[in-house]
Amino acid sequence: MSYAAARAYDRTAHEPRSAHTSTLRAWNNAAKNYLIQYAVQLVFQQGCNQTTVRVAELACGRGGELLKWMQIAQSNDTTIDWRGSDVSSSSLEVLRTRFSAQRDARMVGDDADRFTLFDACQPMTMGELNALAPDGPVHIVSMQMAFHYVWRSPETLHTWCANVSRLLERGGVAVVTYFDACSVVNTRADRSFLGGCARIEFATEEDATRARTQAFVPYRFFMDGSVDGAVEYTVRARLLVRIARTYGLELLRAVRLVDLPVRHAKIDPNAAHAVLRGAMHGASADKTQDIHDMVDAARFYRGLVLVKTMRP
Repeated sequence: MSYAAARAYDRTAHEPRSAHTSTLRAWNNAAKNYLIQYAVQLVFQQGCNQTTVRVAELACGRGGELLKWMQIAQSNDTTIDWRGSDVSSSSLEVLRTRFSAQRDARMVGDDADRFTLFDACQPMTMGELNALAPDGPVHIVSMQMAFHYVWRSPETLHTWCANVSRLLERGGVAVVTYFDACSVVNTRADRSFLGGCARIEFATEEDATRARTQAFVPYRFFMDGSVDGAVEYTVRARLLVRIARTYGLELLRAVRLVDLPVRHAKIDPNAAHAVLRGAMHGASADKTQDIHDMVDAARFYRGLVLVKTMRP
């Protein structure tokens, strides 16, 4: 990430979420939950001791994934040693309050040392490594809806891969989700979506043209009051494959979140699969437009799963 991104999220850390984006957030949360559970199962298949799963959450923000991890611990009859880092001190303040209110006995570890102010695009110090992985390499590195910040430059992408490799044990899994601005540029003349509630802006038309096919192109992202002009970057997953291998990481899965077979309470459970295939069977009339907007917007979100296969 960057200090510009940190300032953007510091400004909005206490802002409520807009109702206009609630359906999309519900879908993204369901998709992230699917991918996180998929990562947990991969770790178990690698022979992880199921007593405790060690997790390092990069760019954890206000702790939107906490409930997911607790639910996964419950469903797998295990405990989670979860550690989080972020570049926004204001977001971490919100997270501390949220964590003390939400945590349960399945979240192990010392609360005081659980949160770290850390930019995952900068080389990780030994102190930061020990804060995120105090008991040795972790089983899972998670970075949700923030991987697009990593693509500030080839150097920051290399640094992120090196950090993740240092954090993960062999057989460990990295699971990330991100916004794919290239898809927006290639399909939307006005570069807006979600019924106009979200949009991206480029500094120049030359940047917008390069964003159709290139990684590392900067743009500003706006979505209701929660993301106010944060500077993000275009992602090309194919480029990641070669770079990740340099650090002992293999790309196992790349998906569009809209294609995942998941459901969520805020999306009509009898219609979810049909909706995601472009049909509206079972959707109530007052939710039809919301679901149309959600399906439309969800096309621009992606998920990746990487496995550490060897030491770099």
